[in-house]
Amino acid sequence: MFDIEYRLWLLRRFSKLFLPPLAAVYTTLRLLEDSSNTLVPKSLIARTACYILSLPFYWAGWIQFCNWDNERRARKLGARLPPLIKSKRFGGLDLKERLVNGMSNDYVGVVFDEMLDEVGADTARLSILWSERVITRDPDVLKFFVSTGFPHFGRGELAQIRFRGLL
Repeated sequence: MFDIEYRLWLLRRFSKLFLPPLAAVYTTLRLLEDSSNTLVPKSLIARTACYILSLPFYWAGWIQFCNWDNERRARKLGARLPPLIKSKRFGGLDLKERLVNGMSNDYVGVVFDEMLDEVGADTARLSILWSERVITRDPDVLKFFVSTGFPHFGRGELAQIRFRGLL
């Protein structure tokens, strides 16, 4: 059962990543062809380049939209987002490297403490490969989470699949 659910999750995930931009390019090219527009690329190489270039533009736009939407929803609730731990490299790869080195050399909590000290907060957002996570060492948040607040913290679809037998 787990294997099938995981494969379906992967299929849905890849379809969300690839189908919208590719379908938009296909539809645009078809509409431009029907209108006899001379700007429509005729060669296979040019068409392939349109399809390939649509992917990073779509992904960048989607990431910006998600960040904007998170900020908008926080403002709507009268909240503010925790500070973002700044990355020095593309996609937060330096933060990922720090975490991996921290797991192999030390306890990973030490690396989280260092990152939170850099930001000067007990709760912060960590963005690695454009996927944001919230890390905290605030005792009140941890106490709430462990005692009664577990259902209030969202778990993604993949986490629900992984922990279905435990929860």
